[in-house]
Amino acid sequence: MVEAFRNQGWSIPCPQATLYLWVPLPPPWQQDSVRFCLALLEATGIALSPGSGFGGGGEGYVRIALVQPPEVLVAAAKAIDEFLHQNP
Repeated sequence: MVEAFRNQGWSIPCPQATLYLWVPLPPPWQQDSVRFCLALLEATGIALSPGSGFGGGGEGYVRIALVQPPEVLVAAAKAIDEFLHQNP
C-alpha cells in the first residue's frame, strides 16, 4: 500500500510492521480530516478513519486499515488518488 501511494506521488514513511497506515492529507484537506473522509466515502465507497478521531494531533491525517487483500488495497489507493485529482 505504501508503494501504491508513493507511485501516486504521496510521501508516506514505510512502517516496520503495522495493520494501519497514517497518511498525511494534502494541503486543501489538512484542516478537516472528517470532511475528507466523508467526501471520499460518498464519492468512492472507501471508508478511512479521520485522524482527528484519535486526538488533536491526528488532524491532517487519515488512518488506513490494511485488512484487505493487496489487490484491493492497490485499487483503493488508485481510487483515492483519482478522488484527490477530481477534488483539489
